[in-house]
Amino acid sequence: EASSFDLSWNMYGFLGTHRISKAIGYHEIQNYMTAIKKIIKDVVISPNDNIQQGSERKITVEQQLREGEYDRSYMGLKLIDDVKELSSHLKDGNLQDAEVKLNHCMKQDYPAPNIFQLIPRDDIKDLLLSPDQEFYSAATDNTRQLIELINMNIQKPSSGRIGTGKSKLAQIQPFIMDQTIREPATNTPYGHTAELKYLSWKLVKLLGAHNIGLSGLFYGDMYTVEEQFLQLLYKEEGKAGMEGGFVMCGPGEADRATAMRLIKECAVPNIFLDTTTNPTVRFQDLIEAVKQADKLFNDLGYPRPNKITNERNDQPQVAPVGHVYINFVDLMECVDLQTTEQWKHEEHNPIDYMNNKENANQLVQVFEQIKAMKHGYRVTGILFEEGRGRAQHWDYSCIAKWLRQYFPASQYHILVHAHGGTGTEHAASLDSVLAGADGIWAAFIPQAAQAGHNSYFLYLDNLMLNGNKHVWQMFDLHTGVEMAKALYNLNFNSVRYPNDCPIWGMNAQPMVHTAFDVTSESDWRSKTADLYHRWSDEDKKKLYEMQERLAEIEQKIGNRVFENYQQHRVAPLVTDENNIAMRMAELKLLKRQGRSVGATRKLYGSLAKKIMIATMNAGLRVNYDDAKVLKKVAQWVERS
Repeated sequence: EASSFDLSWNMYGFLGTHRISKAIGYHEIQNYMTAIKKIIKDVVISPNDNIQQGSERKITVEQQLREGEYDRSYMGLKLIDDVKELSSHLKDGNLQDAEVKLNHCMKQDYPAPNIFQLIPRDDIKDLLLSPDQEFYSAATDNTRQLIELINMNIQKPSSGRIGTGKSKLAQIQPFIMDQTIREPATNTPYGHTAELKYLSWKLVKLLGAHNIGLSGLFYGDMYTVEEQFLQLLYKEEGKAGMEGGFVMCGPGEADRATAMRLIKECAVPNIFLDTTTNPTVRFQDLIEAVKQADKLFNDLGYPRPNKITNERNDQPQVAPVGHVYINFVDLMECVDLQTTEQWKHEEHNPIDYMNNKENANQLVQVFEQIKAMKHGYRVTGILFEEGRGRAQHWDYSCIAKWLRQYFPASQYHILVHAHGGTGTEHAASLDSVLAGADGIWAAFIPQAAQAGHNSYFLYLDNLMLNGNKHVWQMFDLHTGVEMAKALYNLNFNSVRYPNDCPIWGMNAQPMVHTAFDVTSESDWRSKTADLYHRWSDEDKKKLYEMQERLAEIEQKIGNRVFENYQQHRVAPLVTDENNIAMRMAELKLLKRQGRSVGATRKLYGSLAKKIMIATMNAGLRVNYDDAKVLKKVAQWVERS
């Protein structure tokens, strides 16, 4: 059947096309061989074909394989394309074609959870024709146009007036681990999509980010947008798209399995281990995870970074390859930190402010163990956070100083992530750097988690206020306002920007009194007007029209009502099953039908979570905190 060409050559070429030759397993080989045999039977090749004809046949075979029809690993991308085609038919009023496509989709073996198995046909069509989906489509179009405008105006203007200062904040080379692709989606009731993440990636690359959190793999082996996005990014951009990228996961064996697989399949060059410091957790899991990452990176040919090479201050950051970052998610809680505002002015060791000395000493042992093992050479980033927004800015600086005692600057970056809650999250970035941290890990915009976090747009602006000239050289911030708005449009399906964002919020630019003007050259700490909004008049007009278009569509969505009694909120990317069930219980949507209260909540929460993941996988935008939507979700759960 394969007499006119070398079957093994085509097998090798096919694996190379999908860039997963090192990840392939026995069952995948069987699947590919079956697919190849089927295609060979369909594409009849005569033994008498000449070489040129045979070459053309080989291309035909490879093209069919590349389309993903027989590739189960990439059926998630086929799902996106099929849903887009279905949506196009519905929008154009081609109802017969839509029904044919819908029938096709109902038969496909898309990765679970799958909307075509969980949501009724008519409801799927309603979701695709909803004002929310229309807004999202327009927002993605606008973002593409914005990217084109930025690329057409590649000449970066001078920074104009920036602050003056001689402090460390003026001298440091700002270090940012960009988390824009994931963090805002942890706050929005719409979750995220692979396309949204891909456009966010394009924006942060234009900003100048070289150290990027790509995907948070915290869902076991369930197929989610996090995996789908990596596949999409690799398909569109190849290995170059992964430069400086990190996958994030827990250090447990089961928790890290998907991450390790996708590092191989999609050529992600770095890993971020999200580690709790709860005493009940086996720190041995963390050590084993570092060892596994080291072996994997060695197999992939990534050299071990023996030390951090500090680039000259006027040079951009270099994208990391083969690095391991460890994020301690609850250090402050673990050691029962009780810092006072006077700690920096007193001759005390940070550990003096830790009430739980036993846990603190146990963590020191872990720190020393990381430094001592040979595999630890790949660990170049020590990160920390406090997850519930209860820390003051001096708490962060205390932990930064403590960590620096054990992790020297010649080998380790220390980065901080501060959650909102006390109103000091942005001050935490500055205080931590002054105490020894290198920078922050955060998103460009502040919307994230429960009540926001330390946005790096504002952090970089504060550095410039303090006279840091490296910021403008390293990051392309002159179009930052429109980038921030685009990210908000994509993530929150809205043009109703928060009033209080100090750089790009609704109240940031329109002046209510001449005394508030910060652009007058003779005034104290004045700055250049429109510093982060440098556009020609023609481009400003285009940008305004793009926003107007979104505003018109948003009017169709109507007012988003927040119930006064609401005690739970759904952000489908991160909201746990119990919290989803409690939100539905608030709306009196749960039906016990002979089950216990606990069993009812578990049933509704688990199935609702799968439905939410399924719609995100399909590229749908659904406001899962809306009462009407959750009523529909309850019906879908009961149907399932």
